[in-house]
Amino acid sequence: FRELNNKIWGVVEDSYRYMDGFVRAHPDDPFSSYVLGNIKGSYSEKHRESLYNLLSERVKATPKAKIIASQIETAKAWKEAKGRITAGAKAPDFTLTGIDGRKVTLSDFRGRYVLLDFWGSWCGASRAANPVLAQFYKEHNGKGFEMISLAAREQSEQAWMEAIKKDCLTWPQINTTSQVFDEDQVEITDAYNINYYPQCVLIDPKGIIIARGTVKNVLEKAGEIIK
Repeated sequence: FRELNNKIWGVVEDSYRYMDGFVRAHPDDPFSSYVLGNIKGSYSEKHRESLYNLLSERVKATPKAKIIASQIETAKAWKEAKGRITAGAKAPDFTLTGIDGRKVTLSDFRGRYVLLDFWGSWCGASRAANPVLAQFYKEHNGKGFEMISLAAREQSEQAWMEAIKKDCLTWPQINTTSQVFDEDQVEITDAYNINYYPQCVLIDPKGIIIARGTVKNVLEKAGEIIK
């Protein structure tokens, strides 16, 4: 398994280097913004901003490049905040349609701590984390704490709904797969720079991100704050 995994990541790293070369060779081609957006992980963390700065102003005006610019600014703000409770990046607001057909707007939850759970019914790790999230919600809801689950990459609406029912997820549920974040057709997972699942984002009552990461780590932070 280790040998196979190393081979897989070797191919991935090669593909990222190839994409890197394409962006450098074609900074005025709008397709370069799409290519840059598909560079992920640690390679992206090291090279995304420098590659973005190579893009022409024409390319930077494309919807995909605007997403990348937003991700860069969010990452900077989060790094500067250093995880402090009183400082951090402002959580991008959104209005999306929930499982019951009603609109869910993040800013409507101001005054309460909100945990955003990015997951997928197709993701084994997400399904394994759901009971933990359900227990935490049961213990803390009503104490100025709310949760919103945002499913991504769902291939089947039915499978998503069945997972919600089976895992007893009683808080607001949103399938983001066929929804866009804003008028530039940005996806919510891009706006929040989500690159693995499940991933959680904890937001304070003023709308500031105070923690993000694995379910375990974010729930530990939430448990320290919400009494």
